[in-house]
Amino acid sequence: MNESYSGGGASFQVLTLFAVINGELRAIFSEPMYYFKDVAGDWNKDGSRNHEIFEGENTVSISDAKTDGYYKLIVKSKKKAWSKSFHWDRNLLRYVVD
Repeated sequence: MNESYSGGGASFQVLTLFAVINGELRAIFSEPMYYFKDVAGDWNKDGSRNHEIFEGENTVSISDAKTDGYYKLIVKSKKKAWSKSFHWDRNLLRYVVD
């Protein structure tokens, strides 16, 4: 996915997992795995512009724990102390944030 800003932009790579449920192909999990943002900042006296660059990369792993027979999924940042876990929701038929 891409976003455009006046003076910058962003790009995102998303991991989407699919499953066949009741004969239908369904997206059951979707999370960003990589992003790059170039955000324009203040104008300089010479007419140029400052830019701030943001970049991040995540991994997804499978936990030993299960919910309704489905393993929990854990998304972790490769560079920061950040993680988010997901469990299976049998009503929605997809993974949701814990």
